[in-house]
Order: sequence, then structure tokens, then C-alpha cells
Amino acid sequence: MQTIFFVGCLLHDIMKMLNGPNWLKLGSKFQNLLSLHFSSVLLPTSIFVCVAFWLMYAYDREIVYPKIVDTYVPYWLNHGMHTVILPLILGELFTTRHKFPSILASLSLFMAFVICYGIVFLETYVEKGRWVYPLFGMHSVPVALGIMLALIVKQVIFLFVGIAIQNIYWGKEETKRYRKPAVKKSN
Repeated sequence: MQTIFFVGCLLHDIMKMLNGPNWLKLGSKFQNLLSLHFSSVLLPTSIFVCVAFWLMYAYDREIVYPKIVDTYVPYWLNHGMHTVILPLILGELFTTRHKFPSILASLSLFMAFVICYGIVFLETYVEKGRWVYPLFGMHSVPVALGIMLALIVKQVIFLFVGIAIQNIYWGKEETKRYRKPAVKKSN
């Protein structure tokens, strides 16, 4: 996901260099699409993946990344999937001012992503008879679904953390610009 986003950023920069800042108005539309994806999906999931994975790994690695996986997935790739994503996304957050959408739009896109991921996650369990992460296999299906729901709530919290970081670092001018001006009442 992050790789696709950063390739999109590279393409956007190339478009700006070759064709000016807003060639056929594609540049601004593409930038808005990148910002929407960044703020609604990438930022909260990157924070969540890095924090949740390493906390569970420190507690008991067998519940998220059993030792047997080391024979198939090199250690550096594990860090590429679970560590490097956070500094890259935070670097993007602090170097590029993104136009964050409304909370409702962010939550809608985020929930669409969560539903798609959940379908794939549950389909894997139904087809293979085992969970992607051993943590879920340690519990009954209703408890596993409860854990999944709790993790989704944590991701929503990280969505708001990302919005707060954006507003603290870049200020709130982006949202102020779209407010309707106050109308004075005449006597």
C-alpha cells in the first residue's frame, strides 16, 4: 500500500516537472486523490501496524509472527513491513501539507478499506481453516471477532491522531478556508 502511494507521489512530481503545476487540471485532482488516500488509510494503518505489531511482538511474538515465519521471510523484510512504514509516512506527513478531507469522508473511506481487509481476512480463515495471525486462533470465533473489532477501534483512534498531528504541525488553515463567512445582521 505504501509503495503504491509513494510511486503515485513520484508520478505526481514528474507530472509537475514536465508539464507545469497543473497540466489539464490532472495534477490537482491526482494530488487530492493522494491526500485522501494518505489521510484516510495510509496514516492510520501505518501507525497502527507499527505500534500494534511491535507491542504484540514484544509481549509474545508467537501471537503475531511465529518463529517459523523467519525461515520464509527474512528479518529485513519483516522490518520493511512493520517498522520502516512509520518513519516514511511520518516523513511524508511532516514534509508535505496534505488536504485532509472531512471527518465523515475520512471515516467512510477508512471503513471501506477495513471492510475489504476484513473480508479477505475472514475469507482466508474460512478457506484455509486457520487465521492469518495466531492471536485469533487462540480464541473462539466470537472472541476473535471481538478482538478484531477492538483493533478496528484502535485504528479509528489512530485516524484521529493523524488528523491531530496534521493540525498541530501545519495549522488549521486548510479547514478555515472552507468555512462559510459569517453574515452580519442588519438592524
